[in-house]
Amino acid sequence: MKKVLPINIASQPDDTTCGPTSLHAIYDYYGDAIKLEKVIKDINQHAEGGGTFAVVLGQHALKRGFKATLYSYNINIFDPSWFKLEKKELISKLKERSSKRKGIKLKAAIAEYVKYLEDGGTIAFESLSKDLIETILNSDTPILTGLSSTWLYQSKRENSISNKVDDIAGDPAGHFVIINGLNGNTVSIADPYIKNPINNDHFYKIDLDRLINAILLGITSYDGNLLVIQRK
Repeated sequence: MKKVLPINIASQPDDTTCGPTSLHAIYDYYGDAIKLEKVIKDINQHAEGGGTFAVVLGQHALKRGFKATLYSYNINIFDPSWFKLEKKELISKLKERSSKRKGIKLKAAIAEYVKYLEDGGTIAFESLSKDLIETILNSDTPILTGLSSTWLYQSKRENSISNKVDDIAGDPAGHFVIINGLNGNTVSIADPYIKNPINNDHFYKIDLDRLINAILLGITSYDGNLLVIQRK
């Protein structure tokens, strides 16, 4: 495959709006003229440290009449024994798990997944691979992904409240980017963070293995997924 989808992406206004900014770029790709400011206003931010979950971005897309499929690799949320369950059973399992856990952010993430499923979203479980990414891109569909910026950028960890770098006391940080092309084992990325250390530009190319590792490590910030948004 040798394809790069045409993505126009704005600069995220601050450290915590990479998700809405990436979602806005997806809307722009499909000709949806919603303003970035409106998308940011609509998306709920975490109470501590800001940011959001990919599943919340999926909810927003559903409300705008799009189809949303989220490929999840987060086994803190989903048990592998749930992978073939029907939607109703999956919702029930998520609610049961939430009742047994105490983590505030975990419970918040589970609640958003329940809402997403109830709103008509789809959760898919398929091994993350070159073939999967290639198949999605071949359908002229860009991929919004929630991943670990700490691994993607090979950067220091961050304080989860101030978002300042702290390699000693900090935690791995999450981020959202768009996968818009693939050529062999090189992936094209559209990144809302223009000051990123990879290229200091919105667009760059990275090795596929590095991207896959960054996506899987997105589990450390309650994501680790591919969000595929399409017209119905």
